[in-house]
Amino acid sequence: MQGERLIGTFELASEKPNSFQQSDIALLSALANAYVTTIHNTQLYTEQTRRMEDLASLPTTALRAGTDAASVYQMLVERIARLMDVQIAGVLLHDDKAAALVAQEPFIGLPSQIVRSYRIPLPPDSEQRYIFESASSWSSADLADEPLAVAMKLDILTNAAGVRDILLVPMLIGGRRIGMMQVSNRNAPGGFTRRDEQNLRLLAAPAAVIVEELRLYEQDVLRESELMSLQE
Repeated sequence: MQGERLIGTFELASEKPNSFQQSDIALLSALANAYVTTIHNTQLYTEQTRRMEDLASLPTTALRAGTDAASVYQMLVERIARLMDVQIAGVLLHDDKAAALVAQEPFIGLPSQIVRSYRIPLPPDSEQRYIFESASSWSSADLADEPLAVAMKLDILTNAAGVRDILLVPMLIGGRRIGMMQVSNRNAPGGFTRRDEQNLRLLAAPAAVIVEELRLYEQDVLRESELMSLQE
């Protein structure tokens, strides 16, 4: 047992009646408890590996096939939403000139008109700037009652889009933070758990690489377009 959850059974059998004593049962129970931790950790590792492989397979193949950047973004956030079991998922990229995290379309679960106006301001010495620059994650189980919601401009999400909860983790390329991955409206009851935070951080790593590949891809397309214009 892991808490109240049955993982499996550990059984021994003998052809002779009354072969096992109370001490045997105690030893078997001790061994079973030790195996539970090993089995649980193995299951977690297998699940995390599957999620990483599922996400990492997305960008290069899609771009080489000529899929446009918006479609790749769509596939990215759809997979994040499915793997995290949430109704809302999307990417906010850091805009240094605007001093803000700016939502990118498409943003699964949010109307386009909300996404286009959704940005988290990052004024100097603010709590939200610290969250972006230093925190490993940030979450709120009740966004409507969150003290930082107004300062972070998250009240638009609760008022206009019915967002109940939120989990943000940084997206990093090397040591550089390029934005944050957001998931909201967890399908399971309760707020986001520590395990959810760990899983989203794992998913944010390949997602950051995908976003960076998209940016470089779009730069290459723009450069080729400009060169063709000069040649005409």
